[in-house]
Amino acid sequence: MSSLSISSRLVSLATGVGLVLAVLGVTGSASATPAAAGLWTTPIVPTTLSIPSSGATSVQTALSADGSKATAIWERRNGVYNVVQSASAIISAGVATWGAVQDLSAARSASADGDTSGPQVALSADGSKATAIWVRSNGTYTVVQSVSARIAGSVATWGAALDISAPRATTDGNVQIAQVALSADGSKATTIWCRSNGLHRVTQSRSATISAGVATWGAVSDLSVLRTSTSDGDTYHRQVALSADGSKAVAVWVRSNGLYGVVQSATATISGAVATWSAAQDLSPARVATLDGDASAPQVGISADGSKVSAVWVRFNATWTVVQSASASVAAGVATWGAVKDLSAPRATTDGNASGPQIRLSADGSKATATWMRTNASFGVIGQSASATISARVQSWGATTDVATVADSSFSGANGTPMALSADGTKVTAVWQIDSPQEGVQVSTGTVRGNVATWTAPTPLATSAVGYYNGEAVALSANGARALAIWVVYDGTNFTVQAAPSWLAIGGVVIAPGANFTGMDLSGMDLAGVDLTGVNLSGANLTGANLTGAIWHNTICPDRTNSATHIQGSCLLGKLATGSHVISARVYFAQNVYALNALDIATLRALLAKLPAKAKVTSVKVVGYVQGTTNTQGTAWCSLQRARAAAAYLHLRHLGGVFHLSGAGAVGPSSNNRRATITITYTS
Repeated sequence: MSSLSISSRLVSLATGVGLVLAVLGVTGSASATPAAAGLWTTPIVPTTLSIPSSGATSVQTALSADGSKATAIWERRNGVYNVVQSASAIISAGVATWGAVQDLSAARSASADGDTSGPQVALSADGSKATAIWVRSNGTYTVVQSVSARIAGSVATWGAALDISAPRATTDGNVQIAQVALSADGSKATTIWCRSNGLHRVTQSRSATISAGVATWGAVSDLSVLRTSTSDGDTYHRQVALSADGSKAVAVWVRSNGLYGVVQSATATISGAVATWSAAQDLSPARVATLDGDASAPQVGISADGSKVSAVWVRFNATWTVVQSASASVAAGVATWGAVKDLSAPRATTDGNASGPQIRLSADGSKATATWMRTNASFGVIGQSASATISARVQSWGATTDVATVADSSFSGANGTPMALSADGTKVTAVWQIDSPQEGVQVSTGTVRGNVATWTAPTPLATSAVGYYNGEAVALSANGARALAIWVVYDGTNFTVQAAPSWLAIGGVVIAPGANFTGMDLSGMDLAGVDLTGVNLSGANLTGANLTGAIWHNTICPDRTNSATHIQGSCLLGKLATGSHVISARVYFAQNVYALNALDIATLRALLAKLPAKAKVTSVKVVGYVQGTTNTQGTAWCSLQRARAAAAYLHLRHLGGVFHLSGAGAVGPSSNNRRATITITYTS
């Protein structure tokens, strides 16, 4: 059986629910103190994604929930105008294998059109679907465009870009930076942008259903209130977030009331491509003095079920700018907001101005982490962070932590995404630029306990003595154990986009096939979602370790058995309980295909229908196979992918029990060997 780890990871939903793999004497523990962590080993050897050019910016990346797949997007100057480009990757053992770079925006068709700006991308939880959005000039005015993709491995098949903002009528039509959010299964998208109506800029939104890589868009909705006087109405700085199932959304933006900017929000319930938005609510406090009140840069997060939201923004208090936050509960499409809290510290002397806030929520909405920039009299600009627990709209923020204290450092983050949080809210990763002693990009990881975050010392991802850096972003797996950073570097002549994934490590030892943890004390270790393929755990102490969602394949277990050959041994399953029953099925694949088709799904549904109503599933074993040919290249990989596809479908049905998947490679010349076998053991 193959030990390729790239194919032996299962999908973890954004809710953080994983597969439980039991080891004799080992139980899941929510309070496990040590944790496997992303290790950024130096020197970092990044992958250069884009061809060197006279311009590159607006980098962003997204990861699948298990951290094994990535899609990145950026804007590149082709010498005449800017184009949107993208590439996808598969990631294993700290190595990202990127597919071909593709142009997403259309080539120029006239002398003035073609320029693009602000690309964004969102990825489904399993990494197989993506939707991108950007702004493009048509030569007369700017429009919002979008496109969706189906992704197999590192190959993304993108459709044709569609205009989704309304065409110009007379003097209206110009749009500004757009945002997109995607449901966990990639079948629903909601977008937001700002569009001129000829008098002022209005915040608008549109939702879509997506099938086979094709989006069907509903009607455009105006979210902000139209102008009521000669000077109010303009909106800017908008963002949208979507529940895991795509049925609920929250949006924030800034609207001028004629005197100063006010952060506003609305929530929506979405059925198909039809979104019903609530009336806008003011979030930032009203002016109380002559000069205060102006608010900007709002960001928002939403819980997986859409019932909780939290936002941050910056507000001027007449002397300096302060980061503020509030949380809300959402019922029947209406948000009820709690009290506004100041997050950044007050000014001491000449310090204190805060900017660029970010916020990320745990999947259940009960935890939040925020980052921002703040001027410091000693260091210039520093990056700061705070974490909170949230209950019934009441936030309890912990102490502020300086994350980046290098002179002139800044959380500049392309498209406002320099920080990412795990689904359970306990792990966080941030990236930022530094300007001194030389230009560079740094990363730091944090562990959150309650509302207290402990950050590691910064690790340099890249440095340059002759050039500078022009934007960065980071994405994190649902369990917080795997990260991918992306940035733009200028070498004095050209701009290029670069990316690097983290390694997963315990005690500084990278978890990868061949890693040796013989006899190590791993008791209480948080190994949720960790890929233990090919790892030697012989004699290791795993008492109290959290192994939710961990993957065992050709793993040498603590009892010195091999997980691939002793599936029923004490390493994984223990003995079958008295009264166990077994049901099984096979699903079949076309040549070189490892995605389930409609018949496969029907077969799996029929298999699940055989389970009694009160059945308790104890194990699910899935083995993938390929048809034997003279060409053996990729057979192990493909067989594991087929096992993973079937296991992922079953996992999403919340079967419970122990999952074990493997790839048997090529087994015979018959086309019937292009299959996966599923065996479910249960007690009634």
